[in-house]
Amino acid sequence: MPLNIGKIGTFVNNMVCKPLNAIGNMKIMNGLNKGYQSNNAKIIAGVSVASIVLKDGLGCVMYVKQSLNNKKIPEEKRKFVAALDLINGILMVGTQIGMFFLFNKCQDKLFKKYFGKYFSRSARKGYMARLKNIPGMENLAGLDFHKGADKYMGTVASAFKQLTSLIVTSIIAKRIIVPFLSTPLADSAKAWMDKKPVKNDEECKAAA
Repeated sequence: MPLNIGKIGTFVNNMVCKPLNAIGNMKIMNGLNKGYQSNNAKIIAGVSVASIVLKDGLGCVMYVKQSLNNKKIPEEKRKFVAALDLINGILMVGTQIGMFFLFNKCQDKLFKKYFGKYFSRSARKGYMARLKNIPGMENLAGLDFHKGADKYMGTVASAFKQLTSLIVTSIIAKRIIVPFLSTPLADSAKAWMDKKPVKNDEECKAAA
């Protein structure tokens, strides 16, 4: 049976193009686009962290529900396991958001401290002197050089901000801070959950 290109094109348009076009016309997307034009590093880092936080939040809900209904876990331990999942989820979301906003305020200072010397006035003079020794670059104009150097510095600073934002939120927050705090807080969460009635599968079916 020959392929119907027209039907395939219609299917792709309805299932892919139209939804993407609708998403692209949303107010939030227009806001992100304007923000990207003015500060692409901040928007890229923010979207990256937001996607991780959203994933962790949804995972937390799923893990808690799964632990409460997991028959492989002894009934007397289910609430503690669910409490640990809940605390982990809350801490992961909270610490990642907090670390992102706190660290965002000092990224420029860190970049200047560790990389500023490579873009200082004296460093640029050295780079320009070396470039003029290269055949074909003898007549390099100072204005053109500094424009290129500024653009290059902006690119490096942008990459630095994106990378450090992900490192701070995904490694320091999730792998260091959260494990350190989650276990002590799990007992408190369990005590709170003990006060809440939890329906098992049979009770849910009966209620339905």
